[in-house]
Amino acid sequence: MIEYMREGSYYFVNPGRDEVFGKPCYRTVEEVPGSFDLAVICTPQGTVEALLKSSRAKGAGAEAEALKMLRSLKGYKLFAGYRGGKKLDGQAVADLIVRVARMAADEKDRLAELDINPVFVYETGVALADALVLKYD
Repeated sequence: MIEYMREGSYYFVNPGRDEVFGKPCYRTVEEVPGSFDLAVICTPQGTVEALLKSSRAKGAGAEAEALKMLRSLKGYKLFAGYRGGKKLDGQAVADLIVRVARMAADEKDRLAELDINPVFVYETGVALADALVLKYD
């Protein structure tokens, strides 16, 4: 398993172990630092629901939820090439929403103000024209 892992951060959770494959192991999902994008769960059936809720609270599946939310907007048809226009990168917008939300959650005790305006959406990717982040001392 370790041999085929891509670059990035991996966290193992097992309440009965201090280490898995030579890597530190957390006792609960809530102890994992920050947020994460994906959870691979191997556990007895009776604990799956609780682990799914914990994983969602830490951010797993957030991109899919952000894209679903974006697609629910009346204006989403603009992303699909409305009236012969170019298709726009809705996935990049969803990724941006999740990244900003995670930053805000990680900095919640120090973030005083956050303003991003405007966001330009292209066929591939997004660009922020202006951003303001104010933190408490």
